[in-house]
Amino acid sequence: MLLNKNKFNLTVQFILFILIFQFTILIQADNEEKINIITSEWNNYTNKDGSGLYFDILNLTLGKDKINYVFSPWKRAQIDFSSKKFQGILGESGGVDYCLYPKWPIDADFFSALHLKSKIQSWPGINNLKNYKIIWVRGYNLNLFEPKLKPYAEVDNVEQGIKMIIGGRADILIDYDQDLKDYLHKNSLSNTENLITPTEISGGYIYFCMQKDSKYKDILDKFDINMEMLKKSGELRNLFKKYNRIKNYDKIIKHN
Repeated sequence: MLLNKNKFNLTVQFILFILIFQFTILIQADNEEKINIITSEWNNYTNKDGSGLYFDILNLTLGKDKINYVFSPWKRAQIDFSSKKFQGILGESGGVDYCLYPKWPIDADFFSALHLKSKIQSWPGINNLKNYKIIWVRGYNLNLFEPKLKPYAEVDNVEQGIKMIIGGRADILIDYDQDLKDYLHKNSLSNTENLITPTEISGGYIYFCMQKDSKYKDILDKFDINMEMLKKSGELRNLFKKYNRIKNYDKIIKHN
């Protein structure tokens, strides 16, 4: 009787071991399948709650259950990605050496300037900024696109930049047109005193990209194929319309 009891206990222990082992394998497999993507929090693009245009697009093209998002200030995100701490980065501009790019951009740039009407009546133009304190978000590197631009300071995000303008600590904030408008609207700030004017600063395209390794090519191919399908179905346009970004949609369509 004691022998049978011991056999039973051993059998139960063996079954539990097998179940735990299989469960561990499943967890490891699930983790291995996830793509670790680093990005920054941008309102209406990459919100902390998982919503936003960029997240909606990636979740549809790659599968929400296949992605793990990590947030970081943009400059830190670029450093961590270039150090190969993450497989993907979301929100990068084109032409970066450490990126493997898809054919499809995820968005397009439109740069505008925010300034106080009481200090500056209108955008002075690239050639007339010598006496102004110009700021932009750290990591944008706008001086690489427009060598005549000299930053007085770099900020961590749009909110910090706008507070510097309103507080009189800087004169002009250069950032994405819609982001500036969204912030003023969200915070009920006057758009007659806080002027947003288009600039001649050429905005490029924004990408989701991966590390430069051939093993990631299939992921980018999947992204491109599904972006094309979303375009043909009309769903891609609907996503951009949802976030009031039709102008951006029109620009990326021309790119492809």
